[in-house]
Amino acid sequence: MTTSTGTDRAADTGGLLPPGVSLDFEQTVPRAIAHRRQIGEVFVADSVQRGEDDFHLSFQVPRAHSLWSDHPAGHHDPFASAEAARQAIFVLLHRHLGVPVGLPFSLQRITFRVTEPAAYRVRDGWPLQGYLHYRVADRRNRGSDVVGMVLRGEMEIGGRPAMELTAELAFMSQQDYDVFRAFQRAQKPVATAARTPHSPLDAARVGRRDPGNVVIGEAPGAAGPLLVPDPRHP
Repeated sequence: MTTSTGTDRAADTGGLLPPGVSLDFEQTVPRAIAHRRQIGEVFVADSVQRGEDDFHLSFQVPRAHSLWSDHPAGHHDPFASAEAARQAIFVLLHRHLGVPVGLPFSLQRITFRVTEPAAYRVRDGWPLQGYLHYRVADRRNRGSDVVGMVLRGEMEIGGRPAMELTAELAFMSQQDYDVFRAFQRAQKPVATAARTPHSPLDAARVGRRDPGNVVIGEAPGAAGPLLVPDPRHP
Protein backbone atom coordinates (compact mmCIF):
# COMPACT_ATOMS: atom_id res chain seq x y z
CA MET A 1 0.00 0.00 0.00
CA THR A 2 1.29 3.46 -0.87
CA THR A 3 0.25 6.96 0.06
CA SER A 4 -1.02 9.20 -2.72
CA THR A 5 -1.61 12.92 -3.01
CA GLY A 6 -3.37 15.38 -5.28
CA THR A 7 -5.84 14.40 -7.95
CA ASP A 8 -4.66 10.76 -8.01
CA ARG A 9 -6.80 10.18 -4.93
CA ALA A 10 -9.96 11.28 -6.76
CA ALA A 11 -10.21 13.39 -3.59
CA ASP A 12 -13.88 12.59 -2.94
CA THR A 13 -13.71 9.25 -1.14
CA GLY A 14 -17.14 9.66 0.41
CA GLY A 15 -16.27 7.65 3.49
CA LEU A 16 -15.82 4.16 2.04
CA LEU A 17 -12.13 4.23 2.97
CA PRO A 18 -11.72 4.09 6.76
CA PRO A 19 -9.44 6.59 8.56
CA GLY A 20 -5.77 5.85 8.03
CA VAL A 21 -6.24 3.91 4.78
CA SER A 22 -4.88 5.46 1.58
CA LEU A 23 -5.00 3.73 -1.81
CA ASP A 24 -3.45 5.15 -4.97
CA PHE A 25 -3.83 4.94 -8.74
CA GLU A 26 -0.12 5.06 -9.67
CA GLN A 27 0.01 1.69 -11.41
CA THR A 28 -1.93 -1.54 -11.79
CA VAL A 29 -1.30 -4.75 -9.91
CA PRO A 30 0.57 -7.58 -11.73
CA ARG A 31 -1.65 -9.00 -14.46
CA ALA A 32 -1.26 -12.59 -13.22
CA ILE A 33 -3.07 -11.90 -9.93
CA ALA A 34 -5.90 -10.12 -11.80
CA HIS A 35 -6.25 -13.10 -14.20
CA ARG A 36 -5.61 -10.98 -17.30
CA ARG A 37 -3.23 -11.66 -20.19
CA GLN A 38 -2.70 -8.04 -21.24
CA ILE A 39 -1.45 -5.19 -19.05
CA GLY A 40 -4.04 -2.83 -20.52
CA GLU A 41 -6.85 -5.11 -19.34
CA VAL A 42 -5.89 -4.83 -15.65
CA PHE A 43 -8.06 -2.33 -13.75
CA VAL A 44 -7.08 -2.89 -10.09
CA ALA A 45 -4.54 -0.34 -8.88
CA ASP A 46 -3.94 -0.88 -5.15
CA SER A 47 -5.17 -2.95 -2.21
CA VAL A 48 -4.89 -3.33 1.53
CA GLN A 49 -6.17 -5.85 4.09
CA ARG A 50 -7.67 -4.67 7.38
CA GLY A 51 -8.36 -7.56 9.68
CA GLU A 52 -8.83 -11.19 8.71
CA ASP A 53 -11.89 -10.68 6.51
CA ASP A 54 -11.76 -7.00 5.48
CA PHE A 55 -10.26 -5.69 2.20
CA HIS A 56 -10.10 -2.33 0.40
CA LEU A 57 -9.05 -1.83 -3.23
CA SER A 58 -8.79 0.98 -5.79
CA PHE A 59 -9.49 0.62 -9.51
CA GLN A 60 -9.34 2.64 -12.70
CA VAL A 61 -10.74 1.87 -16.17
CA PRO A 62 -8.78 3.53 -19.03
CA ARG A 63 -10.64 6.40 -20.70
CA ALA A 64 -9.86 5.08 -24.20
CA HIS A 65 -10.49 1.39 -23.54
CA SER A 66 -11.67 -0.20 -26.81
CA LEU A 67 -14.69 -1.87 -25.18
CA TRP A 68 -15.53 0.04 -22.02
CA SER A 69 -15.29 3.51 -23.58
CA ASP A 70 -17.67 2.41 -26.34
CA HIS A 71 -20.90 3.77 -24.90
CA PRO A 72 -23.21 6.74 -25.44
CA ALA A 73 -21.93 10.02 -24.04
CA GLY A 74 -22.99 11.02 -20.57
CA HIS A 75 -22.52 7.96 -18.38
CA HIS A 76 -19.92 5.25 -17.88
CA ASP A 77 -20.95 1.63 -18.37
CA PRO A 78 -21.59 -0.06 -14.97
CA PHE A 79 -20.37 -3.35 -16.44
CA ALA A 80 -16.90 -1.78 -16.72
CA SER A 81 -16.79 -1.27 -12.95
CA ALA A 82 -18.25 -4.76 -12.47
CA GLU A 83 -15.27 -6.14 -14.41
CA ALA A 84 -12.96 -4.20 -12.10
CA ALA A 85 -14.81 -5.70 -9.12
CA ARG A 86 -14.40 -9.19 -10.59
CA GLN A 87 -10.65 -8.69 -10.97
CA ALA A 88 -10.49 -7.34 -7.41
CA ILE A 89 -11.76 -10.68 -6.11
CA PHE A 90 -8.79 -12.47 -7.67
CA VAL A 91 -6.38 -9.86 -6.33
CA LEU A 92 -7.54 -10.20 -2.73
CA LEU A 93 -7.44 -13.99 -2.95
CA HIS A 94 -3.88 -14.13 -4.29
CA ARG A 95 -2.34 -11.10 -2.57
CA HIS A 96 -4.01 -11.25 0.84
CA LEU A 97 -5.57 -14.69 1.44
CA GLY A 98 -2.64 -16.79 0.27
CA VAL A 99 -4.36 -18.54 -2.65
CA PRO A 100 -1.53 -19.44 -5.07
CA VAL A 101 -1.84 -18.32 -8.69
CA GLY A 102 -2.82 -21.42 -10.66
CA LEU A 103 -4.70 -23.15 -7.84
CA PRO A 104 -8.05 -24.24 -9.30
CA PHE A 105 -11.11 -22.42 -8.06
CA SER A 106 -14.37 -21.29 -9.58
CA LEU A 107 -16.07 -17.91 -9.33
CA GLN A 108 -19.47 -19.54 -9.47
CA ARG A 109 -21.61 -16.43 -9.30
CA ILE A 110 -21.17 -12.69 -9.05
CA THR A 111 -24.19 -10.41 -8.73
CA PHE A 112 -24.30 -6.66 -8.55
CA ARG A 113 -26.81 -3.86 -8.09
CA VAL A 114 -26.23 -0.24 -9.09
CA THR A 115 -27.21 1.82 -6.05
CA GLU A 116 -26.82 5.32 -7.47
CA PRO A 117 -26.76 5.80 -11.27
CA ALA A 118 -25.51 9.39 -10.84
CA ALA A 119 -22.17 7.95 -9.71
CA TYR A 120 -21.58 6.86 -13.31
CA ARG A 121 -22.00 10.32 -14.79
CA VAL A 122 -18.94 11.22 -16.88
CA ARG A 123 -16.83 13.96 -15.31
CA ASP A 124 -14.64 15.89 -17.75
CA GLY A 125 -11.05 14.73 -17.61
CA TRP A 126 -11.70 11.88 -15.17
CA PRO A 127 -11.56 8.17 -15.97
CA LEU A 128 -13.94 5.71 -14.34
CA GLN A 129 -12.18 5.10 -11.03
CA GLY A 130 -13.06 4.48 -7.44
CA TYR A 131 -12.81 2.23 -4.42
CA LEU A 132 -14.06 -1.20 -3.40
CA HIS A 133 -14.65 -2.71 0.02
CA TYR A 134 -14.97 -6.50 0.27
CA ARG A 135 -15.56 -8.62 3.34
CA VAL A 136 -15.66 -12.38 3.72
CA ALA A 137 -19.26 -13.08 4.75
CA ASP A 138 -19.02 -16.87 4.89
CA ARG A 139 -16.44 -19.66 4.69
CA ARG A 140 -17.22 -23.33 4.10
CA ASN A 141 -14.59 -25.77 5.28
CA ARG A 142 -13.94 -29.45 4.73
CA GLY A 143 -11.59 -30.39 7.51
CA SER A 144 -8.81 -27.79 7.46
CA ASP A 145 -9.44 -26.86 3.81
CA VAL A 146 -11.60 -23.97 2.62
CA VAL A 147 -13.95 -25.30 -0.08
CA GLY A 148 -16.27 -22.31 -0.45
CA MET A 149 -16.48 -18.61 0.27
CA VAL A 150 -19.00 -15.78 -0.02
CA LEU A 151 -17.82 -12.19 -0.45
CA ARG A 152 -19.96 -9.09 -0.05
CA GLY A 153 -18.79 -5.79 -1.45
CA GLU A 154 -19.51 -2.10 -1.89
CA MET A 155 -18.19 0.27 -4.54
CA GLU A 156 -17.77 4.02 -4.50
CA ILE A 157 -17.18 6.26 -7.53
CA GLY A 158 -16.57 10.00 -7.24
CA GLY A 159 -17.50 9.95 -3.57
CA ARG A 160 -20.91 8.37 -4.27
CA PRO A 161 -22.09 4.84 -3.40
CA ALA A 162 -22.22 3.16 -6.81
CA MET A 163 -22.69 -0.59 -6.51
CA GLU A 164 -23.32 -3.48 -4.11
CA LEU A 165 -21.90 -6.92 -4.94
CA THR A 166 -22.02 -10.54 -3.84
CA ALA A 167 -19.64 -13.26 -5.07
CA GLU A 168 -19.66 -17.00 -4.44
CA LEU A 169 -16.48 -19.05 -4.88
CA ALA A 170 -15.68 -22.76 -4.78
CA PHE A 171 -12.20 -24.20 -4.29
CA MET A 172 -11.10 -27.69 -5.38
CA SER A 173 -8.09 -29.91 -5.82
CA GLN A 174 -6.31 -30.10 -9.18
CA GLN A 175 -7.61 -33.65 -9.65
CA ASP A 176 -11.21 -32.64 -8.97
CA TYR A 177 -10.84 -29.64 -11.27
CA ASP A 178 -9.50 -31.77 -14.14
CA VAL A 179 -12.45 -34.15 -13.82
CA PHE A 180 -14.89 -31.22 -13.68
CA ARG A 181 -13.43 -29.55 -16.78
CA ALA A 182 -13.41 -32.82 -18.73
CA PHE A 183 -17.10 -33.27 -17.93
CA GLN A 184 -17.88 -29.70 -19.02
CA ARG A 185 -16.06 -30.08 -22.32
CA ALA A 186 -17.85 -33.35 -23.04
CA GLN A 187 -21.18 -31.53 -22.69
CA LYS A 188 -20.13 -28.71 -25.02
CA PRO A 189 -18.29 -30.00 -28.09
CA VAL A 190 -17.43 -26.48 -29.23
CA ALA A 191 -14.61 -27.56 -31.54
CA THR A 192 -16.94 -29.64 -33.72
CA ALA A 193 -20.11 -27.55 -33.46
CA ALA A 194 -21.37 -25.77 -36.56
CA ARG A 195 -21.98 -22.04 -36.18
CA THR A 196 -25.51 -20.82 -36.79
CA PRO A 197 -25.70 -18.26 -39.64
CA HIS A 198 -26.59 -14.93 -38.13
CA SER A 199 -26.65 -11.18 -38.60
CA PRO A 200 -25.29 -8.96 -35.77
CA LEU A 201 -27.73 -6.50 -34.27
CA ASP A 202 -27.24 -2.83 -34.97
CA ALA A 203 -24.70 -1.46 -32.48
CA ALA A 204 -27.04 1.29 -31.26
CA ARG A 205 -29.64 -1.30 -30.22
CA VAL A 206 -27.25 -2.74 -27.64
CA GLY A 207 -25.79 0.56 -26.44
CA ARG A 208 -22.59 0.46 -28.50
CA ARG A 209 -21.08 2.57 -31.24
CA ASP A 210 -18.50 0.10 -32.62
CA PRO A 211 -20.12 -2.87 -34.45
CA GLY A 212 -17.10 -4.94 -33.44
CA ASN A 213 -18.29 -4.81 -29.81
CA VAL A 214 -21.70 -6.34 -30.57
CA VAL A 215 -22.10 -9.91 -29.30
CA ILE A 216 -25.83 -10.35 -29.99
CA GLY A 217 -27.21 -11.44 -33.37
CA GLU A 218 -30.35 -12.59 -35.15
CA ALA A 219 -30.79 -15.82 -37.10
CA PRO A 220 -33.62 -17.01 -39.37
CA GLY A 221 -36.12 -19.06 -37.41
CA ALA A 222 -34.55 -18.30 -34.03
CA ALA A 223 -36.93 -17.57 -31.16
CA GLY A 224 -34.87 -14.57 -30.07
CA PRO A 225 -31.41 -12.99 -30.20
CA LEU A 226 -28.39 -15.32 -30.14
CA LEU A 227 -25.08 -14.89 -28.34
CA VAL A 228 -22.56 -14.60 -31.19
CA PRO A 229 -19.24 -13.19 -29.88
CA ASP A 230 -16.21 -13.00 -32.13
CA PRO A 231 -13.55 -15.25 -30.52
CA ARG A 232 -10.84 -13.10 -32.14
CA HIS A 233 -11.97 -9.96 -30.29
CA PRO A 234 -9.25 -8.89 -27.82
